[in-house]
Amino acid sequence: MPAVFAVEADGEPDPRYQWFFEDQAIPGGTNAVFTIEQTALDDAGSYQVEASNFMGSVRSAVARLEVEVPVTLTQAAVRDGNFHCRVTSAPAAIVVMERSPDLRQWTAIWTNSAPDGILEFTEPLIPGSAKFYRAHIH
Repeated sequence: MPAVFAVEADGEPDPRYQWFFEDQAIPGGTNAVFTIEQTALDDAGSYQVEASNFMGSVRSAVARLEVEVPVTLTQAAVRDGNFHCRVTSAPAAIVVMERSPDLRQWTAIWTNSAPDGILEFTEPLIPGSAKFYRAHIH
């Protein structure tokens, strides 16, 4: 998903722009509009822009970019009386697994994280009971 930052500044002569990420100048970030075409976790943080001409310069307030990473459940299967799935998220993210008997009432049953973002979840099944699962980042 893209992120777009824009600024407007007036001056004579027209100001030049320099965008900053975590107080470091962004190479090529020299227009009134700065776009990140496809955001990633590393893009999260503080952004500012400086407008300047020979009369001086001014830096904007900080704009914070937060990047959400989806959690996916894959390889869901029932084996040996257990529900099993793989949970994939951002590396080191804290993942909460929840269970529901009816898709309305959810209970947190498991919280974990993994350096590589890949976790394995297993829970015994009770015959005759319905269980639904979901996961999210804490």
